[in-house]
Amino acid sequence: MSATITKPTILIVPGSFSAASHYDFLINALHAHYYPAFASDLPSASRLPPAPAASMADDAAHFHGLAETLADEGRDIVIVTHSYGGIPGTEAAKG
Repeated sequence: MSATITKPTILIVPGSFSAASHYDFLINALHAHYYPAFASDLPSASRLPPAPAASMADDAAHFHGLAETLADEGRDIVIVTHSYGGIPGTEAAKG
């Protein structure tokens, strides 16, 4: 592979009851193959009282913001979703 070709960044959207840390094994495997990769917690699965409960729209907005930041850096992005994460992940990809 040419040194000028950059690999896409893998953005992982967890399932509804999965913390981002549950994907550490996958992320480490991707890093071993030189793929930039990370996961972030879903707001709907990580907010604790007294913070207001988060909705699917909040989850989608969170991941849209992450994707937008990566795109603004000139990166190609692959969004990988697990279970419920497919819903906000699909919404996050819009626009």
